[in-house]
Amino acid sequence: MANIERFIAHDEPRFHGYRVETAGLRAELIELGGIMTRLEVPDRRGVFGNVLLGCPTISGYLAPHPHFNALIGRYANRMTGARFSLDGAVHQLDANVPPHHLHGGRHGFSTRIWAGDVAGDAVALRLRSPAGDAGYPGALEVQAKYRFLDVEVQLDITAETDAPTPVSLTSHHYYNLSAAAGTVADHVLAIDADAFLPVGAALTQLGERRPVAGTAFDLAAGALLGPRLASAHPQVRLAGGFDHAFVLRGRGLRQAAVLTHPGSGRMLTVCTDQPALQLYTGNSLEEWGWPRHGALCLETQQFPDAPNHAAYPDATLRPGEVFHARTVFAFGVDERASGTELDQARSNAPQGGRDGGRHLQRGVWRRLTQRKRNERMAAKEGTNCPPNAGNPIKPPKPPRYECPPSGAVGTRTSGPLAASIQLAAAAALLPPIAPPPAASSRLR
Repeated sequence: MANIERFIAHDEPRFHGYRVETAGLRAELIELGGIMTRLEVPDRRGVFGNVLLGCPTISGYLAPHPHFNALIGRYANRMTGARFSLDGAVHQLDANVPPHHLHGGRHGFSTRIWAGDVAGDAVALRLRSPAGDAGYPGALEVQAKYRFLDVEVQLDITAETDAPTPVSLTSHHYYNLSAAAGTVADHVLAIDADAFLPVGAALTQLGERRPVAGTAFDLAAGALLGPRLASAHPQVRLAGGFDHAFVLRGRGLRQAAVLTHPGSGRMLTVCTDQPALQLYTGNSLEEWGWPRHGALCLETQQFPDAPNHAAYPDATLRPGEVFHARTVFAFGVDERASGTELDQARSNAPQGGRDGGRHLQRGVWRRLTQRKRNERMAAKEGTNCPPNAGNPIKPPKPPRYECPPSGAVGTRTSGPLAASIQLAAAAALLPPIAPPPAASSRLR
């Protein structure tokens, strides 16, 4: 059962915030951008820590920032040339990262004041995006509902339109499970994907899928991020880390990713019904006063730039259909490695580069998880991790999380919304706050 308190977060402009507490987490979110300003979960010792990186004060979110922990729309990720064609018509979008379009433009949903309310164990946020908003056709009625259940945060986003328009709505949480200053190089990440979408020099889509097997993008079995961030893979070097969409296996609500911080034991499992997951490793966070790679984002979404690539799944929402995206963020504790042992291994490790990361993998993951792996794995799998170029020892496969049942398969359904998620047609579009500058890589 969630205890949710509504309060005035800011007077001018006026918007509300929501403090949430369950048995297993504490959170705070605001109506500006649908931003989650704080999310505290316990480590293996039961000590709560904030696992989100963002602005230190609520007023900080009134200034430009790289979409810290916000809701993203109308279309997540980059749109090449800030334009697309739909049903024979060309639509020019706001080129907020010239000459391209990113995350809905300068006045995207992350800058808007949403209309919020408490709905049982959830916070429901509503927004109306008028026809022509940032150049997109059709008016869009959107609801984002954050539901809090013990150690889970469930995000359901629905949308309806009165004219055909591309839609990809997501959240942009910046996670660092250590709940401390530093980077995510000591995190272990697994992504259930066999392919990723490569990008060009401007981080826009090339329109192709590439297999992850045998590359730095192969995260299916879980990998320590430090060596992967230091990889010589051309795509990693191009982005300064990862800023790529992974093509998720399966359909419907299923496990997409598992993020673990061995030092604290905190673990995050992400389930989604979306076809792709954008991994962004905070490659320019130093421009915002945080360490480079100080956090990472796991953005569940439609394929980036889908309207400009016929080979990508169609992301068009049409009148009479309902867009529905569900993502579940489930927190837990991994008991396999103690913080003391990790710190000791780190102090003995070579500093920087791949050698240090490999040492941590050999010195921590192999040594500290051997016994549990022996207990859990079939005898024929033995105890020797298979070799892998650029990552000689693989961490043990992350545990599976049972995703909650979902009635949604795919992203669009026909017919009206159920009464419980009806959108407020009169929800006002409020002016954006301090639009970000018109350039740059800084606006991730």
